[in-house]
Amino acid sequence: MRSSPSSYKRKKAQGKKENDLSAFTVERLEYTLSKDELICEDCGKEMKVVTKEIHRYLKFVPAQFVTV
Repeated sequence: MRSSPSSYKRKKAQGKKENDLSAFTVERLEYTLSKDELICEDCGKEMKVVTKEIHRYLKFVPAQFVTV
């Protein structure tokens, strides 16, 4: 009689991605709108920030040669 392996799956370690990326420098980009762009075209009221999104990417910058 043969038994098949169970369908058990390991849980992923929580916080591993943040720990792996913590050694890299963070480049923060913020985009702000002018006062004119914050006014709704339909009703004319001032809009406010509803959500902030965070995206993390790794950017490879090759070694550079500089003449001195």
